[in-house]
Amino acid sequence: MAVACPNMSIVVIVPYHNESKSIEKTLDSIDSQTMKPDSVILVDSGSTDKTPQIINEWINKNNTKLFKNIHSGDMSPSSSINLGIKSSEEKIIAYVDCGLEIPSHWLKSSINQMNKDNSDMVSIRIFTDGKTIIDKAFIAQTYGFKNNQICLPGSLIKRNVFDLIGLFLNKVRASYDTDFIKKFHQYNLKRSINDKVILKYFGINYTNSLLNGAKKVYSYSLDAWNATGDMKPIIYIVFTIVSLITFFLQPKIFDYYDMHLVFTGVLRNSTMVLKNVSSNIQKSLPLLEILEKAYFELINNNFDKFIFLIAQSWEKKKKTSQLIVENKIIKDLDKYFLENESVISHKLCGAGNGGFFLLFSKKDKLKINQRSVKIMIESNGVSGRFL
Repeated sequence: MAVACPNMSIVVIVPYHNESKSIEKTLDSIDSQTMKPDSVILVDSGSTDKTPQIINEWINKNNTKLFKNIHSGDMSPSSSINLGIKSSEEKIIAYVDCGLEIPSHWLKSSINQMNKDNSDMVSIRIFTDGKTIIDKAFIAQTYGFKNNQICLPGSLIKRNVFDLIGLFLNKVRASYDTDFIKKFHQYNLKRSINDKVILKYFGINYTNSLLNGAKKVYSYSLDAWNATGDMKPIIYIVFTIVSLITFFLQPKIFDYYDMHLVFTGVLRNSTMVLKNVSSNIQKSLPLLEILEKAYFELINNNFDKFIFLIAQSWEKKKKTSQLIVENKIIKDLDKYFLENESVISHKLCGAGNGGFFLLFSKKDKLKINQRSVKIMIESNGVSGRFL
């Protein structure tokens, strides 16, 4: 059921925080739209760099009254967007993030789609591929590598919708989009997808650092607890980040060591574990330091030290939550691998108290009672052989 919106005036709302390197590109992209908005509101979420100053200088240089720069005081995109909505009167809210390549036909194409479908919201897609090896790894684990996925940034939403279902979840960095879409559908409102417009990132898509990536995943997961229908807490700060290291494995390591996966047969329960860990996050912080060290040793081909740090991270990981090895099968397997002299290092791979054990052993020296999948590097990529 679409809500009526006779006056199609448009306001573009752009939340920002420390975007000094890319903000002028964002301003130029909006200014170059083939259909001009009636106003543009840029909302500062507590920047500590020169972004507000750059925006003001750009506005003065272009002698435009179309753009307005305001300060929210809250370091969260959702609060900034909400302030922009409350500070405007236009009937169509067009929300977009900084750091994105915005096609010049974005507004015109999306308004045409809204009129054609008589929809309450028109969303577009974003292409995610990552720039560096670390960025690509995080993208693959979160948004999807080389993926054109539907997103909330770039959406055009009728103001009547906010009058009906309320504003975005306040004071959060993430998951306000999932919460909003969930409520949107509960009211049987109509959403269209404009496949003619695809956003792309200017540079780094997610992160260029293991440590920053881990912190980002964790903070996003905490926000998800407050969101209606958001299952993103299953993405771990600590429990999946160690698994990401396997993405960076140097082929040379397989000249000296073997890697095997042993299926535990136990279903995983990541949500309960993350809730347990988040109640005492201080226990997880030492893991971040170990991960940085392990990555450094790995890329420098110090494989003995890398494998030692993997073992060390697993021991510390178990201390973050009693639920990790709560299951008897997991506990028994852990004890067996720890006492097995052919297993140099091992850890549980998977979100929660289940999944697979990853084992490291000397080349062709593994002797275990369980069946396993041997990980191998071949000319056409990575393969596994069931043993």
